[in-house]
Amino acid sequence: MKPKVYQFLVGVFASVGSILYGYDLGVIAGVVGSTSYEERFQATPTENGAVVSLFTGGAFFGAGFAGPAGDLLGRRLTIMLGAVLFLVGGCIQTAAQTINYLYGGRAVAGLGVGFLTMIIRKH
Repeated sequence: MKPKVYQFLVGVFASVGSILYGYDLGVIAGVVGSTSYEERFQATPTENGAVVSLFTGGAFFGAGFAGPAGDLLGRRLTIMLGAVLFLVGGCIQTAAQTINYLYGGRAVAGLGVGFLTMIIRKH
């Protein structure tokens, strides 16, 4: 593979962690405003704020854990761990029957994105 193509693909891959952060925040804004969300969870404005902000809080802690995890596991396994955490968080959110499960899913997904955002920037 030519060096420029390789560098481009590495850049695209590295941007995925940051793209997930913005994508998720954009999606949750639409979800919180939907009628099906309001009917199922009947959340107060404070609970809606917690749903949105727990993702960012999880990302904060994920970024803190990513450095030591990268040193211990290596970058490849840390990226895989972040991706698995993001997927598990998404599954919890999808299956949420109560607002508490939604909180947990948001925090776990945020933890995974925090791992990804930090480890792709670590050199």
